[in-house]
Amino acid sequence: PLHDFTAESPPNITTVIVARGAQGSTLSVRNGDVWSTTHHPAAQLTDDERIIDTTGAGDGFQAGLAYALSLNFTIADAITVASKVALHVCLGIGAGHYPSPSAMHALCKSLS
Repeated sequence: PLHDFTAESPPNITTVIVARGAQGSTLSVRNGDVWSTTHHPAAQLTDDERIIDTTGAGDGFQAGLAYALSLNFTIADAITVASKVALHVCLGIGAGHYPSPSAMHALCKSLS
């Protein structure tokens, strides 16, 4: 459980993000000895979308998170990007259904 990790984590670990698939993600941030945790909902399907295959969704989440953080997004906005990338991966077959660079740019621009 996340509580066990945060209770035992080394002092240099100050931020933990746990992706939980359709249940969204959890962000825990340490301030001294106190951890605060917030839930971030998963990206939602539109009426014309459906989940085809979840293979690679976690990798998509990590890639979206890293990409958004590299653009200096806040952690909360980076988690939103990550969730949308993970959802995009699920709309196609297999782990190779990632958004194009132009789609990533548009997604990030919509949040900035």
